[in-house]
Amino acid sequence: MEDEKVKRETDPKLQLRGQLLLSGGLSIAGFAKKHGYKPKTVDRVIARYWNNEKNPRGQLSLEILERLKLELGSS
Repeated sequence: MEDEKVKRETDPKLQLRGQLLLSGGLSIAGFAKKHGYKPKTVDRVIARYWNNEKNPRGQLSLEILERLKLELGSS
């Protein structure tokens, strides 16, 4: 149980969820629906690429990351 709690605290989805809620009052699922993405897709993109140095190769993943950064930067 302890290991799972520590793992969740460093989870990029949790960090981003907090930032989205503070900046625009959106959850990750709310962001996905607002922009026409599937919430599961957005979750996976965040988990793979949010704190990663590499840019995604897929056009959809890159688009999601750019929109997230714009959403967070506009507030």
